[in-house]
Amino acid sequence: MLYLAVEPVGVWHVLKDFAESGISTRFLSIDDGWQSINFDGQDPSQDAKNLILGGPQMTSRLHRLEEGEKFRKYEGGTMLGPNAPPFDPRKPKMLVSKAIELEHAEKDVDAAVRDGATDLSELELRIEKLRRELDEIVGDEG
Repeated sequence: MLYLAVEPVGVWHVLKDFAESGISTRFLSIDDGWQSINFDGQDPSQDAKNLILGGPQMTSRLHRLEEGEKFRKYEGGTMLGPNAPPFDPRKPKMLVSKAIELEHAEKDVDAAVRDGATDLSELELRIEKLRRELDEIVGDEG
C-alpha cells in the first residue's frame, strides 16, 4: 500500500482503515522502508532522503540497525492527539508517480550520453525540477 513511501502517519492510517473495515491486523511487515540506509561515500550518520523506487534504493546500504529518521522522529501517541499530522491518502501514489517520472528523466540522460550528446542542460534542468517537486511532495517527512 505504501510501498517504499512508508512513514509513521501513513502506517497509522492504513491500520486504522483496516480496523474500520473490520479487518483485524495481527502482524505488520514494514519491510525495509523504516531502515537507516545511505549510499557509499555519503555521511553514514545521515539517512538517504526521498528514496521512493527500488532502483536507487537497491544501490544503498543499511548503515546502522536503527529505524530511519522519519520513524525516529515519531513520538508515541501523536496520532491520537488534537494536533495529529495530516495524512493525504493520495500521497503514496503521488510519490511513486513522481519518482517514476524522475527515474525516466535520469534514464533519458544516460541514453543521451550513450548517443554522444554534449549539451545535457535541458535534461539536467528537468531532473532538478522533478527532484524539487518530489521534495515538495515528501515535505517534512523526508
